[in-house]
Amino acid sequence: MIDSKMTPGIQTVVVVFCLLFAHVLQGRVAHAIEFRGAHPDLPLIVLACGATLLGGARGTAVGLWSGLLTASIAGVNYGSLLASRTIAGAFAGNLQRSMLRDSIIVPPLIVFSTTVVAEFIYAVMAPNAWLHHWRLWMRQTGGEIAYNMVLSYPIYFLLRRIRIGHKVEDPFALHS
Repeated sequence: MIDSKMTPGIQTVVVVFCLLFAHVLQGRVAHAIEFRGAHPDLPLIVLACGATLLGGARGTAVGLWSGLLTASIAGVNYGSLLASRTIAGAFAGNLQRSMLRDSIIVPPLIVFSTTVVAEFIYAVMAPNAWLHHWRLWMRQTGGEIAYNMVLSYPIYFLLRRIRIGHKVEDPFALHS
């Protein structure tokens, strides 16, 4: 377990390395669990959870890092991927102020909303990626959202376990 007195800078570096690891896993493992053309977007899950736990400005910076990594791997639509991941990181980072972070329903809601934002921005900026075969794109995006929501629990709670974000909230004072 990492020391509970991690500074926000160290927390950001830890999330950056988690994103790098998620991109490696995306390239090596995600295709193995593909179902009907849909597969999880592991970097987007780590981005959503990490940015929410880090907060606004750091979430945006982590989103920019994720966008750079995703765009460098994808090979097409660099600007669209970069912008969609950066804005998704800013969106998730700004959710920190309006959510009870340690609720059981928060991880899938965060990942759902961040995935929808990222995919919408990508679709608007790169219509050639989906316009001519929109049914297939919708099925794949729907499957990606479902996968991402299921995988949000282990990733979110792993980040909380290594002390990313503020101290664990106890809204009902059960442990005081």
